[in-house]
Amino acid sequence: MEIKIITFQKKHGRRQGSIGSSIIRGDWLANHWPEAEIWTEGVKSDVMIFQKVYWSEMMKEYPGIKILDLCDPDWLTGELELVKLSKLVDAITCSSQGLYDYVSKIVDIPVRMIPDRLDLDFFDFKKKHEKKLKKVAWFGYGHNAKSVLPSVIPSLARLGIGLIIISNEEYNNDGAYEIEIQNKRFDWDTIKYDLTNADVIINPQPMQINTRFKYKSDNKTWIAYALGMPVANDLEEMERFMDPDERNKEAEKNLKFIKEKCDIKQSVIEFTDLIKLCQERKK
Repeated sequence: MEIKIITFQKKHGRRQGSIGSSIIRGDWLANHWPEAEIWTEGVKSDVMIFQKVYWSEMMKEYPGIKILDLCDPDWLTGELELVKLSKLVDAITCSSQGLYDYVSKIVDIPVRMIPDRLDLDFFDFKKKHEKKLKKVAWFGYGHNAKSVLPSVIPSLARLGIGLIIISNEEYNNDGAYEIEIQNKRFDWDTIKYDLTNADVIINPQPMQINTRFKYKSDNKTWIAYALGMPVANDLEEMERFMDPDERNKEAEKNLKFIKEKCDIKQSVIEFTDLIKLCQERKK
């Protein structure tokens, strides 16, 4: 069985490594799935996985099994006509529980929640915590930084903790608080080392949770865990991780979770089972 994954990155001609969801739900999946590879035009296959690709013309023409893989609630912007597109595919997969809960109620085809698991071969470096907390790191898209970081910067300044921001655009603090901020461009080639230059990853939640937030994946937290990095969602958690011994204990616990629950090989099994179901339904 030949399986092709057409990623958002590939379909829209984006630079290799520039789209996180295409790496997590495309490249990493193909790395550990012998029957699968990233789609190239003109190559035949038995199964096509459309990773955040809403290509109705291709879906209509393609004769094999078709799976629509969702990682964002793009129906909110009108980019995705969910019900209409669901009639052109055999199944839908979702990267989060929030997406699954919504999608499974409004379409008439199989829907599965397959989370953003990790290629554990990629995470070959683990942080060893030896000193008192001096720096925290935040990573994500620039527009999210503007939403969440203003609420935590005052506390970081008060505690004398520096902040590394790893994003697609620089964050400007406007000098409102005296805090050491280091901006780094997000790059998958260096993300392991950029994140582990800090002592803790912070993942503050927006003060006002917007509609899209409930659909988010836990991939940022799991990426941090896979590097041996504790994650603090609030000030209380961050203060607990001031002690390196606490961070090491947290890292050991989280790495066990990653190995048991977050290996991309589990996603290969789940996609394979879904394809078998689709084949049975076609019969």
